Order: sequence, then structure tokens, then C-alpha cells
Amino acid sequence: MVTGVVVLAVVVVVVIAAGGPMEEGRGPVFLHEPPSRLHFSNTTGALLPCSAHGTPPPRVEWLSGGAVVADVPDVRIVHLNGSLQFLPFPPYAYTATVHAATYACRASSAAGTILSIPVHVRAVVRQYYEVQVYDEFVISGNTAVIKCHVPSFVRDYVRVTSWVRGNGERIVSDVLTGGRYSVFGTGELHIRHVTKADEFQSYHCETQHVLTDETTISAVAGRLMVNEPRSSVPPRITDSRSSVTASLRHTVELPCAAQGFPIPQYQSVPATHCPPSLRTRHSLSPLLSTRHSLSPSLSTRHSLSPSVPATHCLPHSAPATHCLPHSVPATHCPPHSVPATLSLSPSLSHSFTLLTWPLMCNL
Repeated sequence: MVTGVVVLAVVVVVVIAAGGPMEEGRGPVFLHEPPSRLHFSNTTGALLPCSAHGTPPPRVEWLSGGAVVADVPDVRIVHLNGSLQFLPFPPYAYTATVHAATYACRASSAAGTILSIPVHVRAVVRQYYEVQVYDEFVISGNTAVIKCHVPSFVRDYVRVTSWVRGNGERIVSDVLTGGRYSVFGTGELHIRHVTKADEFQSYHCETQHVLTDETTISAVAGRLMVNEPRSSVPPRITDSRSSVTASLRHTVELPCAAQGFPIPQYQSVPATHCPPSLRTRHSLSPLLSTRHSLSPSLSTRHSLSPSVPATHCLPHSAPATHCLPHSVPATHCPPHSVPATLSLSPSLSHSFTLLTWPLMCNL
């Protein structure tokens, strides 16, 4: 009986000893790897987290320009938990080697070393800016396109969040319910079937700075100047997109507005109406056709599918036909998908046709 106890004790000791070298050989693994890009405002500062585990516990460091990053008083702090903090700073304290640099997080131990993806850091110094809305001229019955103009030096960080009428009422897109308004994230407001009564309204745009959450409303309101046509006016595209970005499985509204007299008519026509010489193959943002709203702005809504190559029309100078590029689907199109193009009615003895973003299925 005593012998059995001794044997058991020896076995336990062996197992414990055998486990030691295995644990010591576990190399570092990131628990939290930093993102590839960090943009922040000098008024807010930012924090870059980085943590790793392993046996033995790894040492976490930050590198920039091949050197280990150290604290910079009142500007940058390297925390013991591996986080790298950029403190808020006044404009005069901006330092390119700190605030416009590439960083990487390194975790190392006797069992190995790992390095994160490069992190491109950019601090944006806050600047005062104003957004503008200008008066727009439009032919009665057409679609007016009012734009929110954001200064170029902040355009990358400012998005248009809403449009407001002069009475304070916010405008929302209502194309799916047969309404007259479409609000686009790129800063345009479409107003369909414009009449003289629309001249009595004024329009402000509201924006938000994505780094500071600061909101700004245009100081001056824009108005519509509605003209009654006295003769024929050849149609022209006043707003369209060469590409559209949206979230997967969400709907997206594709803008298309034209102006002319007689009032342009929108209809679906075969995509083959765009001559082969004007087509090219590109890999663009994918759009899967679900339904079309053939209004004067031809605002077409889509659901997104995985990225696929696309066939579309390129701009081309011709007396009567102009093809504009647009993100379109090339595969995975349902049987009811139809090309979405813009066909304009004849103007007196002249015939004009403008084609945009044919939705073509290569099945």
C-alpha cells in the first residue's frame, strides 16, 4: 500500500515538470492590435491601445522610425498597459514626427517577437470654417440640385448631416413614398417637380465634424430661382455619381438629375443602347438592383452584394448621346433586374438622349 503512494507521487511530479517547458514556449499573441489608421483632433487627443499575452508575459513597446517610442511631456504618453496616448495640444505644439508619423506596436519575450500592422497617425489642428449654400437656378418642372459647399481644408472630416428649411423644418428623403426630396450624404439636396412656389423657401445645410462632433449650419440660406422656359433647352445632367459607397445589406440611393425643356422624361431602356465602344470593364462598388423609382431625378435604390466586376458607360462627346460612369452590378442579378438609364424626350426637331449607369447582368 505504501509503495502505491510513492509511485503516484512520482507520476505527479513528472507531469508537473513536463508542463513547465511547454508553458515557457508560448510566444506572444496580440489581445488587442491597433488599427491601421488614427486621425484625431488636437482638441480631443486620442488613445492607441495595444496588448498581448504569452508565456513568459511579453513586453509591449511602440516603434516609430525604427526607434522605440518614449514619452514626450504634455504631448505623448506610453502607458504601462501598452497603450499609446496622444494628449490634446495647442496648434503651436504640433510636431510632425509625433503627430504625422507611422507607428507599430511590438510585443516580445524570450519565446518570440510579433509586430503589429503599421498605424498611420495624423493629428488635425482645429480650424474655423463656414459652409455655404448658394442660390440655384432651375427651369420650372425640373429637378433642382442644391449643394452644401464645405471648404477644401476640412472636407475630409466634415459630413453633411441634414438640410433645414427657413422655418426650421428638417428635410428627409421621401422618394420611396412618392415625395419630392432626396438628401444625399455627399451634400446635395434634390427637389423634384420645382414650381414658382418653391422660390419662397430658403434652405440651410447642417454639417458635423467627424473628429470633434462639432455641428455647423450654413450662415446664409440658399434659394431657388425658378425660370419659366420660353424656348427649347437641350437637356444636361446636373448631378450624378461615378461611384457610391454604402454598407453591406443596406439600401443606397443613386442620384441622377437632369434639366432641360421640354422636361426630361426618365425611363428604363436596354443597356445595349450604350454603344460597345463606350463600354469598359472596371471593378467598382457593387450594387444589386432591387427596384427603380423613375422620377425626374431617377433616384434608384439598391441593396449591396459582394464586390464584382462591372460593365458601364464612360463619358463620350457626341451630338446627341452622352454616357456617364456609375457603379453597377455585373453578376448575381435577379431575373427582374433591368437596366436603369436616362432617356430624354425630344426637343422640337432635335432628339437628345443621356444614358447613365446601365445595370447590366453578365450571367
